[in-house]
Amino acid sequence: MTERVLQGVTGQAAQPGAYAIGLRENGVIADTCSIVEHKFGYRSDIFVETEGKPLNDVFNILKKLAENYDIFHFHGRSFINKWPLQGFPAFQDIIFLKLLGKKVYFHFPGQEVRLSTVFADVNPYHYVRELRDIFIHQPDRIKVLMRDFLVSICDAVFVLDPEILTYVPGAQIMPRALHEADWEYSGFNQNKRPLIVHAPSSRKIKGTDAFLAAADQLQSEGCRFDVKLIEDVPYSEAVCAYREADIIVDQLRIGWYGVLAVEAMALGKPTVAYIRDDLWRDHGSTLPIVNANPDNVADVLRVLIKDSSLRMRIGLRSREYFLAEHTAKKVGAELLEVYRRPFCNPDLSSLANFLVHQNFARDKV
Repeated sequence: MTERVLQGVTGQAAQPGAYAIGLRENGVIADTCSIVEHKFGYRSDIFVETEGKPLNDVFNILKKLAENYDIFHFHGRSFINKWPLQGFPAFQDIIFLKLLGKKVYFHFPGQEVRLSTVFADVNPYHYVRELRDIFIHQPDRIKVLMRDFLVSICDAVFVLDPEILTYVPGAQIMPRALHEADWEYSGFNQNKRPLIVHAPSSRKIKGTDAFLAAADQLQSEGCRFDVKLIEDVPYSEAVCAYREADIIVDQLRIGWYGVLAVEAMALGKPTVAYIRDDLWRDHGSTLPIVNANPDNVADVLRVLIKDSSLRMRIGLRSREYFLAEHTAKKVGAELLEVYRRPFCNPDLSSLANFLVHQNFARDKV
């Protein structure tokens, strides 16, 4: 029997769409579903409104969807959410789908499960102090309850990379993906003044201030290069800038690389990102990423700016790494192996703990 898979339910850096493409390339029926209009215009096959609807109405929507899909794969959130405390009826849709005999999977993209205490302990470049509000908004205690509930009820949970695995022990890494046909090799540019592109979705999280300070320092030293920041522009315009770049700087504080780095590697561009020390020890021998942090990014960029042949070699390695690790077809095949495993048995204690929490949080903001 051919599996029928629904990926959703928000943009999540276009990952639901990329996963659906990868599954279709492996012979699976796969669609995307969204409950919000995304600011970058990521397209979905199905749009449903669940916000503010009575629980019974949402269940009726799910019953209709369940007639057409066997597997539901959620990225970061499900159809029913109640941020920040996830009081009732958050995630009741997952319980309902399981009762309908569906397989359900949950993907943790990052911040919704990144624990402030652990993050501050393992990463010297964390942003817990500067962005204290986003951690207070959803406390670690709530994240742990939510995480343990999802681990208990879902057939499997995924994380995008080893950094997020820090906060969800036992999860399976299912990496970021891009459709290869949409990302032809662009490769080495002959710009006399190398162009460095940086595209921060959040300046503090991405380490933009450290990058700009490094750029100012290098220019004061006489290094000849240009900088382009990509912010609040259409996605198609951003991609054009990536193709023109000689060097792309991704995130400098989280401890792993993100979707921008995958896009840059697909294009064959040397990509700078901070890889946490312990993760670099485990994975650095295979990564084409140029490892830099807020303290040494000027030194790292100086070498890349001055050595065009190094940029070309790293770009070629980057494209090879993308083809080996991040194509939608490859990730789709890995997903399919997991989907075909037997149904899981829920951990009733973790389920009960979350439901007790929801009872107390029912009317809180």
